[in-house]
Amino acid sequence: MEKSIVNLENLIKFFPEEDNSFGELILLEDGKRFRLNLNEEGSSWVDGLMIDPLPTPDEFEELWELHPEKLGKVMKFGKMIDTPRFQQTYGKAYNFSNMEHPALPVPKPLQRYLDWANSTGYAKMYGLEKFNESLMNWYEEDHYIGKHADDEKDMRLGSGGETNVFSITFQEYTETKVGNRIFRMKPTTKRVKDPELKKKLGKERVDIEMPNGLILVMGGTCQRTHTHEVPKVTKRAKPTGRRINITFRFFK
Repeated sequence: MEKSIVNLENLIKFFPEEDNSFGELILLEDGKRFRLNLNEEGSSWVDGLMIDPLPTPDEFEELWELHPEKLGKVMKFGKMIDTPRFQQTYGKAYNFSNMEHPALPVPKPLQRYLDWANSTGYAKMYGLEKFNESLMNWYEEDHYIGKHADDEKDMRLGSGGETNVFSITFQEYTETKVGNRIFRMKPTTKRVKDPELKKKLGKERVDIEMPNGLILVMGGTCQRTHTHEVPKVTKRAKPTGRRINITFRFFK
């Protein structure tokens, strides 16, 4: 199946449209990739590009069938609760949300995308090796993930404390056109002491629409300066169908 033609620049919306803390949006490779600097220094950033080729409908279903029978688990306020999505880590165990998530061996349908991600050069950007851990999330129509930053304690860091999280979105194939889920990023305000600045940052966000095959790479110090989430689908929004998210990291 051929790659869809997507105008990457049109996927990004800033709130407010002007006078926010986000840095420059740069289109690279004749518009086939973007770099969004999340701050003026460019130390936190997210890249966007499209995978080529897209999975076939059968390959999507093959990936979907990997999901566990039960929803994922996280620890919150001392209690184990279900996540509003299916999740499974592969290759290396992943500690997040105050609990360890044991790993399974990387299955063959996932290995092809792990190999491809390692061929892009993002894993070696900070002098590290290849991605060796994957977390998959399977989203039904009403599933979501709340505002958070990825836990970095298991990750190998670059010389300047940088990490890369490589994320791929796949969307189910339907006879009718579906909408896209939103990837939302907000500045972290926990350490901001100035009340006026904290209030200003609290109103800022960038929404990135996620069509089938979109890759987002969160890099630099992104996990310390910004949060990310996939909000609930509103009742007025166009149906989005099932979505698979595959992330790759380099663990110790």
